[in-house]
Amino acid sequence: MFGRSEKIYNAYEKPEAAEVTERVVLLREGFSFWAFSLNALWLISQRMWSLLALYIAAIIAVSIASEAIGLSQISIMLVQIWLQLMLGFHAYDLQGALLKRRGYRLAGVIVAENDIAAERRYYECAS
Repeated sequence: MFGRSEKIYNAYEKPEAAEVTERVVLLREGFSFWAFSLNALWLISQRMWSLLALYIAAIIAVSIASEAIGLSQISIMLVQIWLQLMLGFHAYDLQGALLKRRGYRLAGVIVAENDIAAERRYYECAS
């Protein structure tokens, strides 16, 4: 029990999917380092086009507003880092919302050590 790192996963299920591998998607809860560090590329890789447009518009709006107000370069940088942090913290929630729009439903929450253990635990409970 002690010394093991447990992670929380949300299991999204699409009951009408033909293939078993397409039926379930597991999303880990927590901070997404890739969404934080490679924000626009991460949004592209996840096919979140409207969020990508919204993110780019927010970066542009922050830059324009900051210049108009006369904020220092450090303040502008801090606001942009804040936007990146918000994307990193909410990345998996955004993925879950996208899956729900695509017809998936939240089937349950799984606690496991890694992705493979979470998938195994899901199929053990589902059968």
